[in-house]
Amino acid sequence: MYDYTRLFLRLTVALSQSPGASLRKIAGELRIHPHTIALVVRRRTGLTYSAWRTNRQLEIATRLLASRADLSIKEIAATAGFSSTSVFDRFIRRRCGRSPTEWRVFSPGARRAGPNVNVLDHPSTLPRPHDTDPDATLISSTASSLFE
Repeated sequence: MYDYTRLFLRLTVALSQSPGASLRKIAGELRIHPHTIALVVRRRTGLTYSAWRTNRQLEIATRLLASRADLSIKEIAATAGFSSTSVFDRFIRRRCGRSPTEWRVFSPGARRAGPNVNVLDHPSTLPRPHDTDPDATLISSTASSLFE
């Protein structure tokens, strides 16, 4: 008899090390019958092993696309456990309705590569055509005589 909580934890760790692993491969690594693993996943998540693995891959991929602009799409695909970028691209398009690049650009909270610059904290780099008197008003002296 297995302790399903410990077995599910071992399964989660094994799947985090190889996110695209099949049920048969994980079962071989853990030396547990595939039926037992499928049963544990079903009881803990209500999903099949395949659906649970796919959800985890989607979570990894979307998190990396949104937060790691320094990683290429190919690196993210490999990290999430996909065999190729074309498979990854098709998967993301079907699940999210956007390509990985579009997801990266339009995802909420996405971090972009490059420095974050607050324009209010930095002086302008544009050339100034003239310096104005800080006490000057918007109405020039010749225009003000028109209103007197």
